[in-house]
Amino acid sequence: MLSASHLTNIPSNEHIMLIYSSDDERNNAAVNYINNGLKGGYQCIYASVGAYDSKSSSSISNLSSKIDNYKENIKNGELRIVNFKPYYESALRRNLSPLKN
Repeated sequence: MLSASHLTNIPSNEHIMLIYSSDDERNNAAVNYINNGLKGGYQCIYASVGAYDSKSSSSISNLSSKIDNYKENIKNGELRIVNFKPYYESALRRNLSPLKN
């Protein structure tokens, strides 16, 4: 099995699914993709149910120190953070209306 660091040169507009054995592996993959995308001049989006949950290992507060020029990229709109938690919680209640917008 290849690690997330081996996933390079993925063609544009391709979809991939990654399965992780730990939170650390998932977080390292996210940071790796974000940093490579920013370095390549792409706008990046980090979307997570735990994006703003301080107790989550995948919170942006835990990952931001590993993202190159985090504050500058946020300020310039090159990196955006999306909180999926409201959508997730709504879907758990079988209310998909927030996903329609």
